[in-house]
Amino acid sequence: MREIEPGIFTFYNGDINQDGAMDNSDFEQLFPDIDNSNYGVQATDLNGDGAVDNSDLENIFGNVDNSIYTNRPY
Repeated sequence: MREIEPGIFTFYNGDINQDGAMDNSDFEQLFPDIDNSNYGVQATDLNGDGAVDNSDLENIFGNVDNSIYTNRPY
């Protein structure tokens, strides 16, 4: 979770394969879903608009470039 404005928080998204890191391996599931124009509730619908398309790429590229990963206390 990250504070984007005072009192406004957001969550990172893009860890499609749930391995704890947003990296190039997450694209393996995203690109086929974009090619197939999948609709509905999908893990690859990163912007939550109900469609898996190129607009979902905006959400993952920045997180992959910044090496966002899970930070657990154990």
